[in-house]
Amino acid sequence: MKVILLNGKIGAGKSFIGSNLHWHLKNSAFIEGDAFLQINPFTPTKENYNLVAKSIANQVKTYDEFKNIEYVIISWVIWHKETYEILKENLKDFDVYEICLDCPNNQLEKRVKNDIENNKRHSDNLQKITRQIYSDGFIKISSNQDLQKVIDEISTIINEKETAINN
Repeated sequence: MKVILLNGKIGAGKSFIGSNLHWHLKNSAFIEGDAFLQINPFTPTKENYNLVAKSIANQVKTYDEFKNIEYVIISWVIWHKETYEILKENLKDFDVYEICLDCPNNQLEKRVKNDIENNKRHSDNLQKITRQIYSDGFIKISSNQDLQKVIDEISTIINEKETAINN
């Protein structure tokens, strides 16, 4: 099974692109990483993010039990290297494609403000758009372009890696 890990800052389009990629790829499942943060109150500590990483990996392993699932797409902001390493260690039995969705800060701000106005995000998210995320080694793709172009780029990355593995 292949795991497509979509990382990126708040507002970069991870959920939107991941959901659409899920419908583009047959035999796929989609995990919205933020769903694992729906704890009231959630304390944003490195330790808690590490627990969320383990929970996401366990969900991937559950999807692996469905014999028809070929791809699992995860959309999640990875803030810390340690959290990434825990996720990666727990996904070591899978082919993982690490993609970071990149977008200019002014566009992120516009997207997040729109989401706040439409009650899709909490107002404190606006302050987080300039925060550093962990993306070392991730393939960077601009999410500030047509959705189909982003999906095509991701599909090309998958196909190229599969070709390299098979040769």
